[in-house]
Amino acid sequence: MTNICLDVSVLDAMFGDDDAIKQAIFDEFKVCADPIIADMDAALAVRSCEGVRAMAHKLKSSARTIGAIQLGDICDSLENAGIAEEHDAIRIFSDKLRAEMSAVLVAIETL
Repeated sequence: MTNICLDVSVLDAMFGDDDAIKQAIFDEFKVCADPIIADMDAALAVRSCEGVRAMAHKLKSSARTIGAIQLGDICDSLENAGIAEEHDAIRIFSDKLRAEMSAVLVAIETL
């Protein structure tokens, strides 16, 4: 099943029909994403480009692993903005990240 923000075929390719493992991975993503977002908020509050970059990088691979490709792409853009110390781009991509993260979490809950 493919949702506009979550392509579960990514996990299907790795784990086949093992729904229990896939659900455990989605559950772990939800648990791990909260502290990453909190750390990113803290980095944003002090305008730490390196902190934003590090958290975006961390979330990027997790997002892509569960099939949240658009979220992973936003994280990549945010990571690059952090490297370039582009504060305006960081603000824009962090807003996009929040919206996409919300959509991904809703998609996970509806599986």
